[in-house]
Amino acid sequence: MTAPAARAARPRPASPPKRWKMWVLTCVAIYPIITALGYLLRAGTPGLPVYAHFLIMVPIAVALLLFLVMPALTRLFRPWLGR
Repeated sequence: MTAPAARAARPRPASPPKRWKMWVLTCVAIYPIITALGYLLRAGTPGLPVYAHFLIMVPIAVALLLFLVMPALTRLFRPWLGR
């Protein structure tokens, strides 16, 4: 059995951010990614059908969001997310 002082010294795990805050941050992140990729794909492949544009755009957007944009935004907005 651990002593009360040892239990009190353990840091409490951080609670996850509120879901609505993560939703706002995700919207802020995904809008410019989708907009930029949409314009780039339309300019680069004008004859491609819409479904093919999305087939190319979605995996690229998800990868950018998951590996680059969201980690940077969560670090930047950590104080706000933790409130």
